[in-house]
Amino acid sequence: MKIKKSIILSAIIILSNVTFGQNDLSYYIENAIGSNPVLLDLNNQKKLTDLNLQQTIGVINNPTVSMQSNLLFAPVLAFDNNQTKLLLNPNTPTDYFGYGLANSNGGQYQGLLNVNKSILNTQKINTYQEYNQELNKKIDNQITLNKHLLEKQVTDQYLQLLNSQRLVVVVDSLTTILNNQKEIISTLAQNGLALLADVKFLEIEIKNIQLQKKTYINNFKSNLLLLNNLCGIADTTTNAVVEINLEANLNSNSNLFTAQYTIDSTIANYNQEIKNLKYKPTVNLFANGGMSGVQFNQFPKRFGVSAGIGLNWLIYDGHQKDLNEQTKLIQQETASFYKENTALTIQNKKASLLNRINTLDVQLSDYENQINDYNKVLELYQQSIQQGQMSIINYTTVLKSILNVRINYYQLKTKKELLTNEFNYWNW
Repeated sequence: MKIKKSIILSAIIILSNVTFGQNDLSYYIENAIGSNPVLLDLNNQKKLTDLNLQQTIGVINNPTVSMQSNLLFAPVLAFDNNQTKLLLNPNTPTDYFGYGLANSNGGQYQGLLNVNKSILNTQKINTYQEYNQELNKKIDNQITLNKHLLEKQVTDQYLQLLNSQRLVVVVDSLTTILNNQKEIISTLAQNGLALLADVKFLEIEIKNIQLQKKTYINNFKSNLLLLNNLCGIADTTTNAVVEINLEANLNSNSNLFTAQYTIDSTIANYNQEIKNLKYKPTVNLFANGGMSGVQFNQFPKRFGVSAGIGLNWLIYDGHQKDLNEQTKLIQQETASFYKENTALTIQNKKASLLNRINTLDVQLSDYENQINDYNKVLELYQQSIQQGQMSIINYTTVLKSILNVRINYYQLKTKKELLTNEFNYWNW
């Protein structure tokens, strides 16, 4: 069924009120993706994941430098040589009251610069980098899935909006036909070939259809507001939208809905590898330099340096490694089950949707044939009216029947398009 361009243009003027602008589906999808907070959050999660990796590598691979300073006094009350003295920094008293010099040395002072560097960390760093790549893959997959869902939601609402617009066009086309017939009947009535009552009757029918058109225009505006809200658009201009030809995509083979479970299984592997890193030997180089002594009067001579190497190797921790391995296997088993179940569910959904789409195609074809038949009858009725051979009431009855059939046709067409959009969402 084709509608004249002039009728479509008049509907656009009615809908837009002021402007002649039209927005297409891609305009709304781009705005929705650009303003969606979930996508912003996921992109920020990727940035945070990369920052966490940099922090982890820094902790593993970069040297740590620290300052250490201590000043300790351990005074004693000495009784040597029959003299009682309070020694703040005792040297070698033999008879005294206070901490044992073997433990405190009478005091201590330190001012050291310490450097610690872990070495032989290539395997650790590679493991964390590969783990980070898988985390980013998971986030990228979530971003893709959310974009895909957003595209479906926007397309669904766009189709609802488009349906409202189509109904306005259908009603407006009938109004145009009635106005043309009113002019013809008015001319016939002036020549005594028709009744003035028929003219009045057509005017009443036109007003009734105008009321119906206002309802569809209000529906259009409501659907447009919902679409703008979904897409983060603040513009309140009532612009018309562009028609789309939505077809079922039957050639898609990839399925990112199950890819997330494959990634989860791989992440479980890397989690296990990271936990197992503690069972690898760690080697540290350390050095310090500064001053350290016990006798304050020897302070200038107590500057020095020291260096060394340390080894740390966890041998046994109560079979925690085996328990971690069991945890990993359970997580992978769960991911595998979800993957198979999701694939089966999607397959069944696609089969059901495709069957419903094919059924609607048959019904739409029947409606198109019915509309064509009505159009032929309408042409014959118009000829009869022009010749004054037919009641205007019968003519308007036929017009109302055509209007109802066209409205039902577009409602059914929108239903099929919504099912097609859902099928394309799952067959991805």
